[in-house]
Amino acid sequence: MKHILESSQNNSFIDINSYPDWLKELWEWADRNNIPDYQYVESGWRKGWIGLPRDKETLFSITELHLYNSQLVDLPESIGILGHLTMLNLSFNQLSNLPDSIGNLTKLTRLDLNLNDLTSLPESIGNLTQLTVLALKANALSTLPKSIGRLSQLTKLNLGFNRGLELPKSICNLNQLKELNLDGNRYTELPEFLFGLTQLVELDLSSNRFSKLPEVIGNLKNLTRLNLSGNRLLSELPKSISNLTQLTELNLDDNHFIKLPESIGNLTQLTKLDLQYNKLSELPVSISNLNQLAELNLGDNQLTALPESIGNLTQLTKLDLQYNKLTSFCSYKKYKSCISEQDISHILIQDEPEFSILKVFLILCNK
Repeated sequence: MKHILESSQNNSFIDINSYPDWLKELWEWADRNNIPDYQYVESGWRKGWIGLPRDKETLFSITELHLYNSQLVDLPESIGILGHLTMLNLSFNQLSNLPDSIGNLTKLTRLDLNLNDLTSLPESIGNLTQLTVLALKANALSTLPKSIGRLSQLTKLNLGFNRGLELPKSICNLNQLKELNLDGNRYTELPEFLFGLTQLVELDLSSNRFSKLPEVIGNLKNLTRLNLSGNRLLSELPKSISNLTQLTELNLDDNHFIKLPESIGNLTQLTKLDLQYNKLSELPVSISNLNQLAELNLGDNQLTALPESIGNLTQLTKLDLQYNKLTSFCSYKKYKSCISEQDISHILIQDEPEFSILKVFLILCNK
């Protein structure tokens, strides 16, 4: 097997007729796991080619192998001979480990291992230097090998819902990384070196246990999307948040914010701001600076009034104010011309009998 793997890794000619034992092992494994022969399916959410080819020519001609949702509990070492693969989908299985030979699939650009039972990764994963996407969401990983830092072409890394996952410092070497998902890992804090990934454009830190964020988050000046929802102890933003001037989407849903800093008005590229399920009793006047804002979700807070300046948000198309304590809606009559009657049919404001405490989703259509 070692000779075979080396041949595959060095891209030299492989005489597949010379390896009947390997083919027998691979196909017996497939039969044992009820993996069908290579076939095209189009049923429900499944659409595309699935299964493992049972003929040599097809086996060595395909570049994508989809074995998702196959109830796999193991992979054979012989999987490593398929060095021509560029995409391998093993998601929705029950794999607890990977063979070392996975590192011989050096042409892989995408490896999907979401929703398995992986507790560790082999060091050989670092050999997959052509990977651009590595998906490891919802496993049982506690650590990552240092060799992960050798994945120099990686642009997307999903590590969500690996509770207690410790991040190696070598992750800072991923200088092409654009999207990083760390949601659902029960983090209370993150290592400072993580914020050296200054090329990130999307960062998901939702559903953790942060009570505060470090000032160094302001180093991520290329971020366009930041998700901090579901950190229920998070009650304030660091001053450096004002450095994230490229943000277009900021999700602060389901936290414990009582107020927002005036510096949030520096985020003038925001088009979507979600503040639902917090404890906000007022909004900063600087919110009027967010003149690109199209969606603003303020539902389920403790707002009693909105600043007059909110009327300056001329790009706003969706505003959710349900389940607050509003006793007035700015100068309602001032904006009446841009609100359709059906949009306000369920809004009630205490000082006007037909408009009392907000109950439903309100959409403002600025024309």
